[in-house]
Amino acid sequence: MNNRGQIALTLLPFIALALSGLLILAFVTFNSDLDFKSSEFAETTSEIMFNQNYVTAQARFIFKESVETCPACSPKNLNTKFKDVADSKDLRFPGSGNFFAKLRNGNFTLSEKNSFRVLEIQDLFVQSEVGANKIVRNFNICFEFDSEGNFVKDC
Repeated sequence: MNNRGQIALTLLPFIALALSGLLILAFVTFNSDLDFKSSEFAETTSEIMFNQNYVTAQARFIFKESVETCPACSPKNLNTKFKDVADSKDLRFPGSGNFFAKLRNGNFTLSEKNSFRVLEIQDLFVQSEVGANKIVRNFNICFEFDSEGNFVKDC
């Protein structure tokens, strides 16, 4: 008679009890505080949106102030004026990413297209870090302004 299958059949209830015990232990020790994690994610997301809105608003304000202080400037002079105004507006806000560094180093273009002035800044980033969660958002800015420095539209 073949008795090889009886060993496996005898061990089956013990294995089932051990797995059931592990499953119960997993249920008991599970941390169901998912609201805390969700609030961290929501805070990180809202902060990254705020940082991007801050950078785009600063670009508009700095350009408007540059044009108001030098309305008849040539594009080269306006470029210099834009850098100077940006330097005075830099509050070292950590959420602004590399925006002010790009302006300080002249990594932007001011050009004229039809009757509009165009501001382009490539490869900007903002970041937000809450706890162990970190988000980095990359984007470009391209704005069109009228001759008085008022924002008209995105390019």
